[in-house]
Amino acid sequence: AATISDGKDTDATNKALPSEIDEPTEDGQQRAYIQQLQSPQADVRAAAVEEVEPVGDALYLLTDMLVKDPSPKVRIATSETLENSDDPLAVVALVKCLQDEDPTVIVRCIESLDSLGDETTVVHLEPLLTHYDPNVNAAAAEAIESLQ
Repeated sequence: AATISDGKDTDATNKALPSEIDEPTEDGQQRAYIQQLQSPQADVRAAAVEEVEPVGDALYLLTDMLVKDPSPKVRIATSETLENSDDPLAVVALVKCLQDEDPTVIVRCIESLDSLGDETTVVHLEPLLTHYDPNVNAAAAEAIESLQ
């Protein structure tokens, strides 16, 4: 029984340690993701967007990508990642994204703004209530109701 107990203690210790041990690796990994954000391949950029932490240099790249990346898939993934940021730059980028040409991207940006819970964005969502795409209308109405 002592051996089993010791095994459980070792498991508990191992579970507590990785976050401390992995910190330098995460920095290296973050840099790798930042490099991948600049890949010519949309799938590589989208995958990196889903993994990168939206802080520092990565945050600036992500806010730029949200508005300028040619791939709707990448812009959607970027919106999802930015909703995990507490930096005001993320909100600014998501508001700019509301002017995207792709309604699917706009809906995702609305959902991200709703998730962030910043009631000051309602004024930017209200014009979308008359958007030509009914999905954008519905998402805007839902977000406005949620944020007010």
